Amino acid sequence: MRSPRSRGQSPLTLRGCRIVAPAPADILPNGGFESGPAVPASGILAVAPGSPVLTGWSVMGGAINIVTNNYWQCLSGDRSVQLSSSGPGAIQQSFASTSGSVYRLTFSITGEPFSTP
Repeated sequence: MRSPRSRGQSPLTLRGCRIVAPAPADILPNGGFESGPAVPASGILAVAPGSPVLTGWSVMGGAINIVTNNYWQCLSGDRSVQLSSSGPGAIQQSFASTSGSVYRLTFSITGEPFSTP
């Protein structure tokens, strides 16, 4: 039996194969709002600006609400945020990035279903 090298071939030949890198980890901690304080059975918890309770996020402007499936059906997971508890609120998060790299941010947004614009 002749070895592959003796026939002029390398020991391992890959033709028509594509090597795929593993999917990168999420770079935004708590992107689904699943970590944080316990939410009451009502399914809604107000979070004041400057409060650190929503893990990984800073609350800015007005208060926001952490909302669970007990209040409305979240698109993904068990929690979402309502950006207007007592007035217009916002959340923010910073992350390290590399110049020239491409990042994709995906999110879902909807109007508050229990009020009019």
